[in-house]
Amino acid sequence: MPDATQNLVLTFQTLYWVPPQPGFGPGQPNFELLGPGLWAAFFKIDGTTAQVSGDPDLGKLVGTATVEGPDGVDRIAVLTKDSSVLIPPEIGQWATQIVPIPAPDPIGPNTGGVFGAAVLALDVTEIPGEALEAGHVAFLAAMADALNKVIVDLPPFSRQLSQQELDALTQEVENKVQEAIKDHMSVWQEIFDRVRWSASTLVQHTQDDLPPNVLDQLDINKVSAAGLAGAIGFTAAASQSRRAVGQGVLAHFDSGLRAVAGFADDTYQHALVATDDGNISEIWWQGSGGPGQGNLSHFTSPVVALAGFYSPDGFRHGIVATEDHQVTELWWQGPDPAGRGTLYTFGHSVVAVAGYHSGDGYQNVIVATDDGAISQLWWQGGGIVGQGNLTHVGGRVVGLGGYFATDGAHHVIVATDDGNLLHLTWQGPDPASVSLLAQVANADWSRPIGAGAYDAPADGEQHAIVAMSDGMLRELHWSAAAPGDVFHDDLAGLAGLLTIGGYFDPSGYQHIIAATSDGDVHELWWSGATLASPP
Repeated sequence: MPDATQNLVLTFQTLYWVPPQPGFGPGQPNFELLGPGLWAAFFKIDGTTAQVSGDPDLGKLVGTATVEGPDGVDRIAVLTKDSSVLIPPEIGQWATQIVPIPAPDPIGPNTGGVFGAAVLALDVTEIPGEALEAGHVAFLAAMADALNKVIVDLPPFSRQLSQQELDALTQEVENKVQEAIKDHMSVWQEIFDRVRWSASTLVQHTQDDLPPNVLDQLDINKVSAAGLAGAIGFTAAASQSRRAVGQGVLAHFDSGLRAVAGFADDTYQHALVATDDGNISEIWWQGSGGPGQGNLSHFTSPVVALAGFYSPDGFRHGIVATEDHQVTELWWQGPDPAGRGTLYTFGHSVVAVAGYHSGDGYQNVIVATDDGAISQLWWQGGGIVGQGNLTHVGGRVVGLGGYFATDGAHHVIVATDDGNLLHLTWQGPDPASVSLLAQVANADWSRPIGAGAYDAPADGEQHAIVAMSDGMLRELHWSAAAPGDVFHDDLAGLAGLLTIGGYFDPSGYQHIIAATSDGDVHELWWSGATLASPP
């Protein structure tokens, strides 16, 4: 039982829609959920405003709940069948502190505080602004009233809400919101502009549920019926803190983005970008300075995957996989034009590549093909390229990350579309051992679409970053000393996320290069275990 105050960050991340099957909606083949709006009422029942009573009401919880929520309502986006939309942090994230609920002797010890949120998603396309504001005020007030009533009604020695109480509380809040909206709409508006759908959920946890590692998170997934529209899912996460992640757009490309990669040398950061027109572009920058951009090479066969790395001999390397089954190396120094050569032609289609320099002086490329084979290519300088099979995996490979770590071993992370993340590791000529690192969501609205991996000596951990189809960027991290203890946290969300690359730079920063469907190439960065603090 927690006996100390803890930081809390509760974040609602995505909404997803599962329509009635087999059609899209009630008699409309192309039915969409237009303009979903979201209200969140975050709450806590903790030692800030509540305590356990002694005599005469021995063991009775007394006090009030704390309820907070952002102002107004935000229209998020259009929801389509089996899809999801990101919830902006400014309306979906709450940072606070949870104080244990004090209990006097002889009842003690203190008990963990309770926290959670009531969330209402609704169609706001035809609701007048005055009615929306009235509904929002009613939402927060109803939540506070309902929670305070629950506290009064709780029997002695009870701290948590039962599922029956949660269901009743949720229904009470939703009823009051609907009543408030209708009270501020004219009769004709109520008839013709009524809310077409709404869905609500209530999340409740205690301090005991928070992971002890401050950069590990509790995943939350709730599904609520939305009438004839089907069901609305809410995904969220709770943790003691989150990483403070910077974001910026490096460049925009009018030709569609096919693949990206990133790496650092001794002084510069680099992003490689493959576009639909067959060009491989390089973007480079120092610190907060503006990026430069240039063309490295052109390919006539469409690019399917990309990787990049730096080697101690001063060369930068780009690895390009194309639809003709070829894996090509580009190499260059400073402003010199890039050299180019074919490393290997595979018998099957290449679906992902990774590249890195290892401590034994070799360049290494990891290749996944559509038959499930994971292969290694290796060479020194202009020497002959060796090739060997590392393993064979089930499921379609959607991302690879590879690195040589301070533990003296090669590491490869393989992400497959069934949600599995496999960890391959070996030393020298030894065969690779294969283990399941973790499993992530595998659903129509959220599944892995890309991955990157690297060793970060500054924090003593190895990292895998997984791009999810709902736009979330999930980090998994573990130490070489305890490889079985894998922690995870969600770094950020990017609408229209296509694919990513990840790397660590010598100054101690970690980076993601991400491509989105609007043609933007993004950089995300953070330093070690820098934490986001509650406001």
